[in-house]
Amino acid sequence: MIRMLPVRSIGLMLLACGIAASPALAAPTLVRDADRPSADPVHGTCMAATYLLQSSKCILYTVPAGKRLVVETVTYNLYVSSVSALRVIFGQDSGKANLYTSDPNVFQLAPAITGVSQSAYSYGNSAAIRFYLDAGQSLAGQADLSGPDAGFSPDVFGFSGYLVER
Repeated sequence: MIRMLPVRSIGLMLLACGIAASPALAAPTLVRDADRPSADPVHGTCMAATYLLQSSKCILYTVPAGKRLVVETVTYNLYVSSVSALRVIFGQDSGKANLYTSDPNVFQLAPAITGVSQSAYSYGNSAAIRFYLDAGQSLAGQADLSGPDAGFSPDVFGFSGYLVER
């Protein structure tokens, strides 16, 4: 038969045997991510409209010289009146009119509907995602719709991350 001892009894038994617990450290050791030697947080937002267009794209941030951008989180809010959202794309701007999922360093998210009011649909979401952009490269956000949108509401894209020395 197994008999359970109260915690106080176990502590007294350990002390009787000469075993003592070590005290907690007065100053805990700080630990940091290996790719984050210095904290230089950045974030940004941009807006683009899909009025009579099938996609909207805007530039969120351009990486300064000598730095590398580590993107950790992306977010978006879309307001669409007459069509549905197909995809949301974040990534390195290619310099073309649109981002394509076949472009390097581009990530696609499925739109999440958050509400319907007066025949307008709102989509929004945030995603934890990690990717890197080098000096001179720009981060863009884009929404692709099922057809041209007749309403005029801005799409909002955002990100947060940090800069490291290159």
